[in-house]
Amino acid sequence: MSPRASWLAVSALFAFACSDDAVDVDALLEQHGFACVRFWAVDAFAGTATIEATITYEQCLADFYAEVRPDLRVDQPTGAALFEAARARLCDGGWPWSTVPCEVAADAFTQRFPEDGSASLTIRYDLVGTPDLYSQTLVWGPAPLEPLAGCVPQVSNWRLPDSIMGYDAQGAPLWRMHAFHQPQTTVAESPKICMEAMISAVQ
Repeated sequence: MSPRASWLAVSALFAFACSDDAVDVDALLEQHGFACVRFWAVDAFAGTATIEATITYEQCLADFYAEVRPDLRVDQPTGAALFEAARARLCDGGWPWSTVPCEVAADAFTQRFPEDGSASLTIRYDLVGTPDLYSQTLVWGPAPLEPLAGCVPQVSNWRLPDSIMGYDAQGAPLWRMHAFHQPQTTVAESPKICMEAMISAVQ
């Protein structure tokens, strides 16, 4: 464990010892933010029913979930409550750019923490209707903001193959991310810089 992570872990445990057992999920959600992905493609989106977006946690957030606040993982009670509270934000349209019309189910979040360090969060988005996805934006999260993380909370979409995929109603793959522009961004309360994914049809 790094010295920074050790200090933060001790601080977090001290805070827990001095707090009530009940967790204020709304207050916890205010300490979290989001990232965004914008799509660019030509004639690849027709028939899309579901999108899966896997975004990689950079070192700050990988350490945060591994060493500082593992209780905020989606498979832990506090983390599950946090992700449930954040779920409605992903598709509510209350963002400064045009977002993909979608729904996110309660079981649509998958976090992975492999030994190679490529920690990530995958979200499954079920599209509403048959939207034109060109230049549309997906909202991804939640993840801790800098005051909670104790470092700059960056994420990226370039480390994993097929990190963003589109599927038809039968679950067959239609398209994938094949290139990227602006592959890294910082988690923010209201993201201003989106990662940009270049999409091509699955052959």
